[in-house]
Formats: sequence, structure tokens, C-alpha cells
Amino acid sequence: VQEQKLYTSIDEYLRSLETKIYINKIREEDIQRVAQLTQKTNQFNLTTKRYTETDIENMLYNDKYLIYIAAIRDKFGDNGKCVIAIVEKKDKRSVDIDTFIMSCRVMGRFIEDSVISYIEDDIKNMGFEEITAHYYPTKKNAPVKDLFERLGYTIINNEEVSGNKDYKFEFENAIIERKNLSTIIAN
Repeated sequence: VQEQKLYTSIDEYLRSLETKIYINKIREEDIQRVAQLTQKTNQFNLTTKRYTETDIENMLYNDKYLIYIAAIRDKFGDNGKCVIAIVEKKDKRSVDIDTFIMSCRVMGRFIEDSVISYIEDDIKNMGFEEITAHYYPTKKNAPVKDLFERLGYTIINNEEVSGNKDYKFEFENAIIERKNLSTIIAN
């Protein structure tokens, strides 16, 4: 907080952190950490789906899934592997973001903007044309209830009673305005 007072804007402060995002598709040694994040993360967890190590291992060896993991480092230290996304290939033109999770210790830094942009670029380069995503509300994940709207996704279904929201992102029609205040390093 003291450090933050030295800057005239939050964006200037966030840039000063020199945040680096080390992202890659998971390897066998990441299975336990991915399962752990799905089990324990509540605030920044858009669908709150819980997976076991066996579930993650099965996804790792199934061509239908892409699982990304990111480690976050800044000038103050290493936050470890604390961001994951599980993407399911639906057909030749579309994928679905099944799970998107980030540890609360790195929330508020717009790291999600950089991570989603990286994943979108990767998916687009594979030839996919659209992404679907979801938000399923819980008592604890309200901080991310409007995340996909902020990232430029279109709401295609909004259930008023449950609060569940479904989204679509089409690369062809995308107008992307994101805060990229971090450096992505693909491993």
C-alpha cells in the first residue's frame, strides 16, 4: 500500500510491479497443482467446477482438452503457479472455456486480461473461430461476475433466477480493449 501511494494512477503502479506471466500447457508435473486450484479457489473461479487429479490426468491425455497454467512473478517475488484455464474443443470451429481460475493473491492486477488474450491467440492460431464461456454464481465468486463482459464477450444466455451466464466470443467480430499491464512469457 505504501508503494502504491508513490504513483498517480493504479495502472502506473501495476506497471511498476514488472509482472511477468509464465504460461504453458500443463505437463504431468502440473496435475496435482491444477487439481488443487480447482478444489480450493473460490473467488476468482467462474464455474466452480471441482476436479480430481485423475480428472486432470484424463484431460491431459485427451486431445479434446487444452489446459493452461501460469506462474506469476513480479519485482517482489514469485507467486507460483496460480492461474489455470481448461479449454474443451467442441467441434472444428469452436472451443469452450470450461474453467478459468486465478488465486486471490494476484487478483486486482488485470493478469486475467493478459492470460485470456494469450489463450485466445493460441486458439485462433489453431484455426478455431469462436469461444464459449460461462459464469455460474456462488456466494464467493461475485468479484468475477462481469469478467467476460469486460473482456469483450457477448452474453448469449442470462438466467435471471440462477444468475448463470453463457458467453460467446467470435474472432471475426472481435473488438478487443484489454489492460495488458504484464509481460507474457510462453514456456
